[in-house]
Amino acid sequence: MNRLLRRISTFLLALCCLTALPGVRVQAEEGQVLTGDAAAPAIGGEAGFLLEVNTGTVLFAQNPDEHLYPASITKIMTALVAIENTEDFGDMLTFSDAAVNGIAWDSSRIGAMVGEQMTVEQALYGLMLKSGNDCAVALAEYVSGSEEAFCELMNARAAELGCTNTHFVNAHGLHDENHYTTAHDMALIMQAAIRNDVFHTIDSTVTYSVPWTNMHSDGFSWTMSNKMMNPRSDYYYEGVLCGKTGYTDQAGNTLVTCASRGDMYLICVVMKCPQTHYQDTEALFNYGFQNFTVHNLSTSANSLSYAMEGTNFFGDLDPIVGGSSFSIRTDHNYLILPNSVSLSDLTTELIYDDPETEHSDRTFATLRYTYQGTAVGEARLELVPETRSGFDFEKHENPVPETETQVVQEETKTLVINPLYIGL
Repeated sequence: MNRLLRRISTFLLALCCLTALPGVRVQAEEGQVLTGDAAAPAIGGEAGFLLEVNTGTVLFAQNPDEHLYPASITKIMTALVAIENTEDFGDMLTFSDAAVNGIAWDSSRIGAMVGEQMTVEQALYGLMLKSGNDCAVALAEYVSGSEEAFCELMNARAAELGCTNTHFVNAHGLHDENHYTTAHDMALIMQAAIRNDVFHTIDSTVTYSVPWTNMHSDGFSWTMSNKMMNPRSDYYYEGVLCGKTGYTDQAGNTLVTCASRGDMYLICVVMKCPQTHYQDTEALFNYGFQNFTVHNLSTSANSLSYAMEGTNFFGDLDPIVGGSSFSIRTDHNYLILPNSVSLSDLTTELIYDDPETEHSDRTFATLRYTYQGTAVGEARLELVPETRSGFDFEKHENPVPETETQVVQEETKTLVINPLYIGL
């Protein structure tokens, strides 16, 4: 098989078609930022980060790895970890004395009372729309028994996402010198969060009401704190999907927001802003949407699906497949480029998988695309059998070496509440 793959490489590298998978996490190294046709805007915040979600390409980075206090954008991770560790969102949780009285009275809260009960779903809305610190502690205790144990899950999840400069010591984001993150890490956290159906449903909601609880007969009513999502606000931005605000005296204003136009999905993070968080975010979104283009090649004539019959690249498989032929295929093909750059300006690199790496599918290599040294997308390559000669690939014994690894797909947790398909 290795010899076969080496023979394929000569052919693939000559291909002019370019493809990329959505959601590819191409983590650009420090300083690897795709430059637009116009100069990047100046922002008032100390740190800023602009990430294109489909390709994982960084479009703007200012002090991306500086340790800063997140304030309530912490709750993006709180919500994600709570969602990923909840089986039934209709479960009731109870607000403890720690959740109600263990946080500052002048901080953001929904006003729950000790012993008050609501569903996990309702508490998640209180967390993200009202920025309830009491909800944060109640959810942490529901999931892990204590806020301290829940923070261990938060830090472990951050590490899994590739965050290297993040440390959480509470679930709400109130100031602690040991509670910090970076603009880069928050973009990675948001990138994971918006792919979760439950998170996206909740965080894209502008208003939400709890009809009643055991201690509030008139219930609660909340409005999203991110003014860029509210059509009635002067800061409303067309295309904003979801986001989270934050503020403490030490953190300043912080804001994480996701917006889309066409096939382009941008995550913007701004931190330690002197009340310029909305203006900074708008400037960075305008810069991204106006200076870059996402190329969706899966619907064009450039799609990568090449019949290999007659090329003799698969001659080694002839004894097994007989007259059958193969294609090399990728799906959902996205690349991002400055408006003035064409596909022919890209550099292609073919990276073969380690022969010892086990796969449950027939992917065997990654095709990576760069422009002036910056990653702008990548695609997984897959062998696709064609059976014109009556050969049944699935029933044949080991036509291509397979692994014994079984893929266990995590059960999707969903809420049937105005779902919005983000197309990521």
